[in-house]
Amino acid sequence: MPNQLGTDPLEVIAAANMEREKSFEKKEFWADFRKKIGALAVAGLMVLTTLMSPVEGSKAPSGV
Repeated sequence: MPNQLGTDPLEVIAAANMEREKSFEKKEFWADFRKKIGALAVAGLMVLTTLMSPVEGSKAPSGV
């Protein structure tokens, strides 16, 4: 969840750990972790936008 600065704390932690690591394998782990965080954030925003979108009366199911 983004904070007041608009950044995800997990993204910041992952980026710091990736920069700090000396082994290539661990850097690759953190790089992959950052990609997954980004994908989850985009998917979450899409779901939230879809759920918050109003339904037009003409498109609402009948009988509701």
